Amino acid sequence: MPNSSLDTVSMEYDESKLFLQLYPRYRHEEDSEDIYVYFSPQNFFQDDSSARRKGIRDGNAMIWRMDDFDPAINYMAHMVRLKQNGLVGRYFDDDPHFGNGPFMTRSDRVINFTAFETRVKYVRWEGYLKTSRSGLNFFFVQAKKSRLWIDGILIIDEWIMIDGSSSGTISSGSYRVNVNELYAITLEVEVAEKEATKLFWAFKNTSMKVIDPKNFYFQASSTEFDTRAFSTRSRQ
Repeated sequence: MPNSSLDTVSMEYDESKLFLQLYPRYRHEEDSEDIYVYFSPQNFFQDDSSARRKGIRDGNAMIWRMDDFDPAINYMAHMVRLKQNGLVGRYFDDDPHFGNGPFMTRSDRVINFTAFETRVKYVRWEGYLKTSRSGLNFFFVQAKKSRLWIDGILIIDEWIMIDGSSSGTISSGSYRVNVNELYAITLEVEVAEKEATKLFWAFKNTSMKVIDPKNFYFQASSTEFDTRAFSTRSRQ
C-alpha cells in the first residue's frame, strides 16, 4: 500500500472536481489486485458501492476523481487495496457479539465447509464480491444460524427464531447487482458440530452453486488521506 518510501501521492482540483493521483515506485503486472478510493467528508465514511471509485491508469499513475468537491469541506480519501480469490475469515470459540476476539484469522478462498474443528463456534467472513452479470442476484446460506450483508444491507437474518431455536436450513435473500462492480459482503454464522456451512448464489433461471473464489476479494491493506494534509493545487 502507499507509503512514503515506495509511492508518491498528490491531489489536484479543477472547478468542482478533486483528483487523487498515485505514482507507484514499483509496479507488478502479475498482481491480481484492485485499488479503490472512497471520498467522504471527515467522520462520514461508509463502505458502499456508490462511494467507491476505481482508478484510471494514466501512464505510470493511477488517478481517482471526485465530482462534487467543495474546497470548504475537509474530505478524507480512503484508499483500499483489494486482492482476489478469497474473503477474510475470523474464527471464534465464543459469541463475538459479547466482545470476544477471534482465536484465528485467515483468508478463505471459498465458503464451502463440510465441518469445522470442535473449537470453532462462530465465523465471520468479510470482503468484497464481484459478479459477472447484472440483475437480481439470489444468495443462499447453509448454516445453523446466519446473517448476510451485501453492500451494508442485511439480506439474510436467520439467527434466532421466534421460539428461540435456530433455523438449521438453507436461508435465502436477494440483492440487485451490476456487472464487474464490487460489493462489500459480510457473512456471520454460528457453527453446528458436524454440519456443513456453505454460501451459494444464483441468478434468475440459473442453478444454485457455491460462489467461486474468483468472485471474492479481500482487503490487503488500507490508507487514509486528509485533503488538508496536501498542497492541493488547481489543474492547469
